[in-house]
Amino acid sequence: MAVASLQALIERIALASSDAEIAAARADFVGRTGTFEPDEPFYEERVRAAFDDAVTAFGAPRAAMLRRWLVQHDEPRTRALLRTWRTLLQVEKVSEHAQVRVLLTDAEFLLVRDDGPAGKLREGDLFDGRLFVHEGVRLLPGPVFFERDAHQAIGEVLAEARRHERGSEASCDALLRMQMRRLRQPGLRVHHVYRWDAFDRTEMLAAPWVRPR
Repeated sequence: MAVASLQALIERIALASSDAEIAAARADFVGRTGTFEPDEPFYEERVRAAFDDAVTAFGAPRAAMLRRWLVQHDEPRTRALLRTWRTLLQVEKVSEHAQVRVLLTDAEFLLVRDDGPAGKLREGDLFDGRLFVHEGVRLLPGPVFFERDAHQAIGEVLAEARRHERGSEASCDALLRMQMRRLRQPGLRVHHVYRWDAFDRTEMLAAPWVRPR
């Protein structure tokens, strides 16, 4: 199964929905993770993540798109998208497969390396991604990668998240908010941005630096 076709499938499912539903799904994602603009270097990565979120995550206005699509296009690959799992992953080893560790649980998986993001993974990569099972464990085409120099600080945040029993979804959203702040303010020190006391801070989404000049 080519990931290019998987990405096209996800986009078709989303774009088959009404403009209002697409706008609501994007607003939901942006409201949790921060804005992204066409002239920003991380725009394409965030757009793909937003499509993944709109189609496969659960809760209104999300997931309804996929369930409606399945009424007329029920096939194993598409049905498998109902069971995706979003989490934070780090690549332990790359060979025929990519061995990844779930940072919040220490569970490990072997990902199929295809012509999408999974085929480009490098040892040490840390990312927010969605896994699903169809002819092996696979990665959806919208992972968001974190800066390598931030991995230690992110590990410290996640250690606290585990201690306080915060889930994958909340942890992923929190780290994307932190990343957005750092990408918009590159002069800030890593540990000033990625820190536990910022985990639930959503007021940063309304800060003056949220939208680039």
